[in-house]
Amino acid sequence: MKTRQQKEQELSEQRARLAKYRTLLFVDFSRIAALDLTIFRQMLKDLNSEFKVSKKRLLRIAFADRNININPEDFSSQLGVIFSPLELMDIAGTVFKFTRAHENFTIRGGYDLAANSVLSESFVEEISRLPGRDVLLGQLVGLIAAPLKMFMLVLKERAAKLETVS
Repeated sequence: MKTRQQKEQELSEQRARLAKYRTLLFVDFSRIAALDLTIFRQMLKDLNSEFKVSKKRLLRIAFADRNININPEDFSSQLGVIFSPLELMDIAGTVFKFTRAHENFTIRGGYDLAANSVLSESFVEEISRLPGRDVLLGQLVGLIAAPLKMFMLVLKERAAKLETVS
């Protein structure tokens, strides 16, 4: 049982995290081994993100202070919160890979602090299945460059044909 002072300390830490980070993801970590959670925390640490477990009531109070319209007490299972300075698409892939490897670890939703919007479970999973930003940018550059490359090849061949004729 935590003392009032410990709860106030935890509440102030949650408020500080909400001010510092951009994206929140809510996950159910029931029946996950402590070693697996340690590995997951290390994966998140590499992305400058944190995974925290807190009392739902304290989270509700911290959320109310920031006008976040989510009640953590509505989640029936154990609730962990991933705090990330990254955009959703940058963090969701890593979390989704972990959920595929651990069937008891599930994404329950999220919140975008920058846009003040609730992210549904299905939306987070859809975003997590997309390739990373760098891959998407590479594909876009390829789509733009391919017609130009083909056009340059046609011009080169046309010039070579004209040289052989004259």
